[in-house]
Amino acid sequence: MRVALIGRTEIMYELVNVLRENGHTIGLISTSKEAPEHTKTARDFEELAPKN
Repeated sequence: MRVALIGRTEIMYELVNVLRENGHTIGLISTSKEAPEHTKTARDFEELAPKN
């Protein structure tokens, strides 16, 4: 299945890997400006996107 992910959480970041490992295609990753309560930064998502 081809999916799009929108969000900023650690769970979403890990979900990308789970979906990919189970044969799904990540067509889009959209995130927002980071805030202090987030453990992942915009850079983390920028590095993740080309792998998908």
